[in-house]
Amino acid sequence: QLAMSSYFLRHRRPNVQRYLKAYVNEYFPYHKPEVTSIGLKAAERKGLMPTAPFPLAIGQVEPYGRYDGEFHKPDSDHEPSLVRVQVKKLCLNRFILRYYYQSATYLAYAGRIATKPGDLVLVEKTPEPMEFNCVYRLVKIIFSDGCITDPVTGLRCYGGKYQLPELEAWSQQLPRAGGSD
Repeated sequence: QLAMSSYFLRHRRPNVQRYLKAYVNEYFPYHKPEVTSIGLKAAERKGLMPTAPFPLAIGQVEPYGRYDGEFHKPDSDHEPSLVRVQVKKLCLNRFILRYYYQSATYLAYAGRIATKPGDLVLVEKTPEPMEFNCVYRLVKIIFSDGCITDPVTGLRCYGGKYQLPELEAWSQQLPRAGGSD
């Protein structure tokens, strides 16, 4: 049985993988990622500089740094104003012929533009990084979407999640079970 398992896993050996490396895209085209750049998280983990996949892209601002629930405002000219932008691309899975999102997160230099988490922004690639790990520059806010209010509860939310202070205040107003209210 031991000989059977070593024979079965022979294709996983490094010397076989080395020969197969040149033919992976030809023989296995369905699993090839289409966003071939290096994102922010992978660059930080590997110690590399991120690369931008597109010269112009539309992305969504994510919370980054000192976010206290208000607008992102640069404090002074000396402090770099960086925002975290998530760029998504629809990529075709050629095996099942269906589109799926591939997303990558990048830092973008905002300048004097005040942004909120959830804003849809237009970013453009910079020829040289403006700050460390910053490969995009924020051009403009396309759709200011930072303060979304849930129509049912009337609470502010970010995506599908409620913001914590709003949720705690709302839970305090709920009547307690078994109480004499």
